[in-house]
Amino acid sequence: MLKLLTIGILFYLLYRVVISPNRLKQGAQNSADNTSDDGEYVDYEEIE
Repeated sequence: MLKLLTIGILFYLLYRVVISPNRLKQGAQNSADNTSDDGEYVDYEEIE
């Protein structure tokens, strides 16, 4: 049981340290690539 718990914690730490930062970098790159506003419609409310 202790061995299974230790392996689970190690995989979790590996995910948090190695895999998760790479996914965040990919998301930042994708959002930077999609900076053009062509074709997007934004509806603003009028304030009086």
